Amino acid sequence: MILKGTSLTYLWIVGLLLFIKLSVLPGSVIINIIKKLFRLLIVSAIVLLPSIVISQNDMTLFLIRVGLILVNISIFLTITSWQQFILALRQWHLPTIIILVIDITIKYIYMLGMFLEELLYSIRLRTLGQHVSRQVLGALLGQLYLSSKERTTETYQAMVLRGYTRDSKGYSLDRRLPFNRYDFGVLVELVALIVLYFI
Repeated sequence: MILKGTSLTYLWIVGLLLFIKLSVLPGSVIINIIKKLFRLLIVSAIVLLPSIVISQNDMTLFLIRVGLILVNISIFLTITSWQQFILALRQWHLPTIIILVIDITIKYIYMLGMFLEELLYSIRLRTLGQHVSRQVLGALLGQLYLSSKERTTETYQAMVLRGYTRDSKGYSLDRRLPFNRYDFGVLVELVALIVLYFI
């Protein structure tokens, strides 16, 4: 909805709601949100800076939308744990295989990042002061792919040995996320924003 919003009044209302949501959170949570927002802003600035410099159009509306989206993402990442997110997907009755793929992907991205960091460090040691060719980059990506494929196969085989089948109820609904006042408030806020968007 934020991306499609073209009215400054609508974006102002969305920003007001986000800052009201921020104001009721504890101070330690707000500090974590600001830290995440700062990191996201740095990455976004690096990605968007060339298009901002080159573009001849007025980028004000676009930058306001990007800022609101980054604030929203920072709040979500801080107040929602990964376990709660996976449990919520299960409660929405998404297929178990999709939830499993998402869960394992997120868990193993960190391991692949560490493996990539080790590869880059070893290349830096081997080519000290020398120019690195593009072939090295291709070999690096190939090595990363082969490693991820090998680890995926090993993970799947370990799961099969432990009794996993595609029909397994691996994500049981014994523990449910309760629908509380905060959820009701978010639902009302979402409906109000949808109505305001179409007005």
